[in-house]
Amino acid sequence: MHNPSGLAVLLIAAFVLSFGLSYLQHRAYSKAVREMAMEYDHPGLRLVSGRGKGFLRGAAVILVVDVRRRQIVAARRMVGSTVFARFKPDVDLPGPVATVTQRISDKHMDKAVEQAVGLLAQNPGAVSRSGFLGTAHGHARR
Repeated sequence: MHNPSGLAVLLIAAFVLSFGLSYLQHRAYSKAVREMAMEYDHPGLRLVSGRGKGFLRGAAVILVVDVRRRQIVAARRMVGSTVFARFKPDVDLPGPVATVTQRISDKHMDKAVEQAVGLLAQNPGAVSRSGFLGTAHGHARR
């Protein structure tokens, strides 16, 4: 006979572990965004992020874009299939926004970059120092 209470404990433990690891990954994402926001808090720069999800693996990207020159000036990527993946600097993505897809070889990264660049098109307004992470009106969300 099977022990139903043992199975329930195992399922609850798996759920709690999954939640905890996901929370840690979210904190790592927030930390990476804060670090890039502090380092690249200059007029004319915009921070955008995107993600590309797959069945077993995915990708996320954080880009800092000079909106006047349409250049990606800094990028971090997270690619992997586990919650232990972390953001790392990406040396291939910086360059012209118009040709960024030519510098990507991973389909999940392509989706992530496409989503991030799409945010630029949705919000093309002027960027002030206080609006680095904010809206087209230059008001930062905190």
